[in-house]
Amino acid sequence: VRTFRDLSDFDEMIRDLESIAEKTYQRGLGVGFDNGPEMRERLRVQTAKGWLRAFVLYLDDKPCAFWVGTMYQRTFCSDFMGYDPAYGKYSPGMCLIMRVIEDFCAATGGDKPQRIDFGFGDAQYKTVLAGSEWRESSVYLFAPTFKGLGLNLLRTPTALVNRWAKDVLGKTSLLPKVKRIWRDRVMQR
Repeated sequence: VRTFRDLSDFDEMIRDLESIAEKTYQRGLGVGFDNGPEMRERLRVQTAKGWLRAFVLYLDDKPCAFWVGTMYQRTFCSDFMGYDPAYGKYSPGMCLIMRVIEDFCAATGGDKPQRIDFGFGDAQYKTVLAGSEWRESSVYLFAPTFKGLGLNLLRTPTALVNRWAKDVLGKTSLLPKVKRIWRDRVMQR
């Protein structure tokens, strides 16, 4: 496992992150780490301020998993994770998470976080590792006009069907299976 946090290693870090990210289902969904100019500038600023922590797991000198986050006020905030699906059955992401947490426990001073914020969304590793959680909700405001009413009428049925489907799948333990199928389909594209 290598930790990147200096500008001198910036280009190498970006190269190794991209070599993994391009293979992830997150990339297929258009989320997560991307190698665009905005992302590079964001990471460059975080690095210059001393906030960036990027961890890369290597197997035979080949990058296979990464975890990128921000260390700020003694909290490590997870920003991006990914792993090479070729190694999926070995859970390289979880191996990396456990190794980083182990290193955090051994750290001293400002390098030792008091908290790890895994960010939004649900994932098995969050259920296993997190000590607390909170629910968030979106609020939608529509203008009191016919156009606003029309937009609300378009959005509401879709949102209700989505919520209902998630509730049904969650109660029947099918949600993880559906997510896996969805991710696999994205990866095949």
